[in-house]
Amino acid sequence: EEIILKCRPDVIVDFSKPEATLRNVDIISKMKVNMVIGTTGFSELELKKIKKSTYINNTGIVHAPNITLGVNVLMILSKLASILLNNYDFEISEAHFNIISS
Repeated sequence: EEIILKCRPDVIVDFSKPEATLRNVDIISKMKVNMVIGTTGFSELELKKIKKSTYINNTGIVHAPNITLGVNVLMILSKLASILLNNYDFEISEAHFNIISS
């Protein structure tokens, strides 16, 4: 909080774990700072809590869990494929590296 008060940012970008993001949203939105959240793995209830916190505090939020270029290209290609190949069934699988937090 001290750093936020000192720096007075317009936007904070958060790529932490869901538990940390939920704490951050409450603190940051009360300080009237907008957020971009790139964190994944939220439940529907957690997403509702995020929306409620930002609504109550009248702050903006962008939730972009798939912000990388590769994922966005894949999303565009899958939309195009669904239009052009509407008689086909296809599946896209996602894989993540198993990173151990210290």
